[in-house]
Amino acid sequence: MKESHFSQQQWLPFYNLRKIGNTTLFQGNNKRKKYFEGWYFKMVAKDASAIFSVIPGISLSADGKKQHAFIQLINGLTAQTSYYSFPIEEFRFAVSGFAISIGHNYFSKEKLILDLKDQDSVVSGKIEMSNLVEYTSGRLMNYGIMGWYRFVPFMECYHGVLSLTHDLKGQ
Repeated sequence: MKESHFSQQQWLPFYNLRKIGNTTLFQGNNKRKKYFEGWYFKMVAKDASAIFSVIPGISLSADGKKQHAFIQLINGLTAQTSYYSFPIEEFRFAVSGFAISIGHNYFSKEKLILDLKDQDSVVSGKIEMSNLVEYTSGRLMNYGIMGWYRFVPFMECYHGVLSLTHDLKGQ
């Protein structure tokens, strides 16, 4: 996977053109302030005995002086949440297709790898996703779930759906 470090403002040939029709690509590569982008992974056991969400993302303050990557965990049964903050330098994104990493944590359409530690907890595991049912707009230009709002330049946040449903395997 060819990747780019968000903190290294390098020129990525044709990346901006590729992301116009591909909502799965990281959209914030040119942003340096007043921006949020995150990805919501919701996993539910077939018998609904476990519901767990993972939200990796980046947050840039209005003046751009405070920038960080994060991973938020949510237990859907207890509503307990945990928030792990990382220096923005630890956020990397793939330049083709959806894949991001934050520290030693990895997220793609095919798998999710967690390796989180703080003074109170350790969370680690690997989940593989298969048989994805992807959201498609049926148009040559994929507007994604946001429709034409996706192209409004002053939006603080953009939304995309990578999978409507899929199978999970892992621990």
